[in-house]
Amino acid sequence: MNGRRFTFVGLFKIVALAVTVALVVTACGGDDEEPTATPTTAPRPTQAPAATPTSAPAPTATPVPPTATPQPVFGVFRVDATKIAGLEYPSNKPNFSLTPRRGGVFKHANSLVWPHFDVTEVGASATVTATAPVYSKLLVCKGTLEMTVPNAFSCEVGPQLAQSWSISADGKTYTFRLRQGVKWHNAAPVNGREFTSADIVYTYTRFVAGGANASTFAFVDKIEAPDKYTVVLTLKSPYADFVAEGPAGSYAYVVPKEVGDRDGNFRNVAIGTGPFVMKEAQGKEKIIYTRNPDYFIPGAPFLDGAEFINIADRQAIRAAYRSGAIHKTGGTDILSVAEMNSLRQSNPETMFEVADNNLGLYNLFMRLDKAPFNDIRFRRALSLAINREGIIKSVLEESASIIAPIPWDELFADKPGLDKMPWYKYDVNQAKQLLSQAGLASGFSFKANHFAYTELVRYLPVILDNWNTIGVKVELINQDSTAFNATYRGKTYEQAALGFVLSANSIDGFTYVNMHSKGSGNFGFINDPELDKLLEAQRVEVDPAKRKQILTQVWQREVDNVYRIPFPRVKRINYFSPKLHNYAFSLPMNNAQMVANNIEYFWLE
Repeated sequence: MNGRRFTFVGLFKIVALAVTVALVVTACGGDDEEPTATPTTAPRPTQAPAATPTSAPAPTATPVPPTATPQPVFGVFRVDATKIAGLEYPSNKPNFSLTPRRGGVFKHANSLVWPHFDVTEVGASATVTATAPVYSKLLVCKGTLEMTVPNAFSCEVGPQLAQSWSISADGKTYTFRLRQGVKWHNAAPVNGREFTSADIVYTYTRFVAGGANASTFAFVDKIEAPDKYTVVLTLKSPYADFVAEGPAGSYAYVVPKEVGDRDGNFRNVAIGTGPFVMKEAQGKEKIIYTRNPDYFIPGAPFLDGAEFINIADRQAIRAAYRSGAIHKTGGTDILSVAEMNSLRQSNPETMFEVADNNLGLYNLFMRLDKAPFNDIRFRRALSLAINREGIIKSVLEESASIIAPIPWDELFADKPGLDKMPWYKYDVNQAKQLLSQAGLASGFSFKANHFAYTELVRYLPVILDNWNTIGVKVELINQDSTAFNATYRGKTYEQAALGFVLSANSIDGFTYVNMHSKGSGNFGFINDPELDKLLEAQRVEVDPAKRKQILTQVWQREVDNVYRIPFPRVKRINYFSPKLHNYAFSLPMNNAQMVANNIEYFWLE
């Protein structure tokens, strides 16, 4: 790695700027058009010398026509793979400027099982993976290749079902102009009717009522549709990251009223306006999609279809890749450096992308409403007992970081060291002292729910041994992905869970949604009134400098109170077939396993 500072989220400015002047964003197809070149006129030719005895007339200068400005071509991106912030390609590098070809079926394998298809409920990653090609949102985080400045860890909001939008000067009223002529998939009970503003009113009313989007849409006071193609949202107060976490939120897919009225939910069928139609779900093993011929982006998608395949065993996933049966794997199959080198030997044409990280994704989440987890001394002892530096050196091939579960790069110029995170150091003696002070000198045992995520499997035995050294024994309750997500996200685990920070499109999503006592992603039972005040204040603060100060205090409270105990954060190494074009990792699409609105411009050789 070259030491470049990677950026997670750069969204402080989105609404702060919009509050000063009304922001209007207009939809456009494909990547951004280059500035128009200034036409240049060739210098007049020099007159030829006169012939003897007769002088020839001077030739007439022929002006050179202006250079034509190349028009954007959908699916052709002027992006240099070596200049995408947050990504590196250690061997083969993708070429995003090739002209796409039509046809083919994209095959994507994952070890996560979709529990159902209802993205309006409490979010499950596999549900988003299954439905992202089918549904659309009002706004989206652009794919990495579409961004003005490509950054794999940031969200640049762009239009999807909306054609344009504007924000009032007070930051409370959002007006969206919708695309006209968008059609729902031609399947009962929707039957290909036109998408209108009534669909946004219906969907967003569901969001306000509860579910995966509740924390964000709690800000919404009124949802109005003054005409067929206009939606007006009025907020109760300004919300700095509303566009990123609201209309462009990870779970903010627009759903049809007819299905909700008929079934009461969206668990069993997915009918959307997206680039692909869900043709068939074969149990929990495979979902087959076909190209939507009526998709609203002209020329898209390039693929004839897609298949999302569930393969529980990671070695079986890699065998399928080696044989050419799949093009890409999900985020649950992340390679180690040694595994990357092995795969490079057997399949040298493989594309590898390495993504650094700026927050601790996997952590020990605890029932902070129960003893002894509600005792800060116990939590600090557990954290001090983990030899993170040793794990990074001996297990993770020095390809990992020690970081808090909040993105640091909007708050600090450089990645914080252990001097700023003292409870993440390794100190067995201090850990034992804290246990004694907490009345647990003789030790303690607890149960922790667990799913075998690739990253956790690599170092978890060492962490369990570290805890055993200070007299803390952990009994793992092993679950499959569906059961674990139900237990973890449903907050029904008994004592602890080896969980993850919910992905987000903004710093607010990583803080308020994951940490506020009423946050929909607060799976760790955090309930700190002082923290709540800070989280509420940063949501409505539109001055970037003041908001940064508040969020720095939030980060400090996390580190001091150890609400969650972070494990070493491994640099993720993804791999995919060279036959797959126009794919690039995007953190905002992490819940969809990096396959969401960007699938409209994927293409295959």
